[in-house]
Amino acid sequence: MKNLVVACLLSAICCACRKLPPSFTRCNASAADFDSCLTAAVPAAIRQLKTPLPRVRLPSLDPLEIPAMSIAPGPGVLHYQQNYTNMKLAGFTDIACESVK
Repeated sequence: MKNLVVACLLSAICCACRKLPPSFTRCNASAADFDSCLTAAVPAAIRQLKTPLPRVRLPSLDPLEIPAMSIAPGPGVLHYQQNYTNMKLAGFTDIACESVK
């Protein structure tokens, strides 16, 4: 689940048509330390999203409000449809990142 949140967050940041705040660390993709830079930059950026950033149209991640979500039955233990409404998920800004590749 945390991987999904990180992927969604990075997609939102990358696709935003506005300039990122100066407090976000920028990593040079061609630099030798790119992986270690991202490993430090991703959790730092997510922690900043404890409060909304209206300038770049990013909502607060803590709590993350999800109006509706459905999960289809899977082949494993859960053989039933899951439907959730009005969810508030907390703790996404308390993230640790071991590596980014």
